[in-house]
Amino acid sequence: MIVCTYHFEMRVILLIFLLVPEALLSPPTKWTFDQLLNGIMFPRPPDSEGNIRAQSFISSFFKALDTQWKFEIDEFEQFAVLGQKKFTNLIARFRHQCPYFILLACHYDSKVHPDGFIGATDSAVPCALLMDIAQHITNLVHDPNDNDHCIGVTQVFFDGEEALVDFSDDDGLYGSKHLAKAWSSTTTLSSKSYTNLRTELDRIHLFVLLDLLGSASPRFKSFSFDGSERNRYYDIAMEIEKSLETMQPSNLTKMFTGQPMYFPPATDDHKPFWELGVNQILHLIPTPFPNVWHTMEDNESALDYAYINRINQILQLFVAKLIQ
Repeated sequence: MIVCTYHFEMRVILLIFLLVPEALLSPPTKWTFDQLLNGIMFPRPPDSEGNIRAQSFISSFFKALDTQWKFEIDEFEQFAVLGQKKFTNLIARFRHQCPYFILLACHYDSKVHPDGFIGATDSAVPCALLMDIAQHITNLVHDPNDNDHCIGVTQVFFDGEEALVDFSDDDGLYGSKHLAKAWSSTTTLSSKSYTNLRTELDRIHLFVLLDLLGSASPRFKSFSFDGSERNRYYDIAMEIEKSLETMQPSNLTKMFTGQPMYFPPATDDHKPFWELGVNQILHLIPTPFPNVWHTMEDNESALDYAYINRINQILQLFVAKLIQ
């Protein structure tokens, strides 16, 4: 019966998504996906002019959104392998009054080398996907009836994911390490009635991390960070993809293959949070990586917009399902 109810709810959400005119789903200040992508499609290594330009674009985007979104900046300086560097994580919260939230994250910095590296899949497209989800989500979900039990959405754009020289325990993941540590001892939750939610990490209902997205035919495998036999959130995304294909047949290859992995697909920005006890994680990164990974060919020409659009649909429905 639970499975039948799930399928019924998912069909209703899908029908609304597919049949309601686009104008009713989109806010008045809607940006096209191309505009969002072009806003960060340039070199943006940490503590650089391009990085500041990307920060400005993301910040301006969220400040122009619905007032239900609250924007924050997590800025810090750290001695790194190339000397003193400034890093800036960008945080946007929807339904920030809710005790729990889904953390949607990606990194917006790009590699220092090779010079001029853009990183379209790594990770301009994931950033554009998060912003597009943000501008649609207020129209896909209703206001919560009970603020004591609702689930919000927090989006984090990490700085310093890429190694400045060579990836190691001391080089890379600068922004996520800093924020995970900060969130392990603080909370922005104003109510004192949630005695089990002592820190921001306690509030994370699910951590969804996007990376290396945008090329054709990505394959996402399933890994359970909590030791379970199956990652139930992966299975929800897989079911959404299946339902979308039934209602909107395409020539796209299946992305959520259902194939299990017995080790994490990559060391990424989820790792500092996982090490501090966050174990409900959905890591959306293709296995294998795109063939343009960390090359100068990781630019606009590497992108396949049919797959990007389908991933976007899956993620919007996924988030709407979990926070309804």
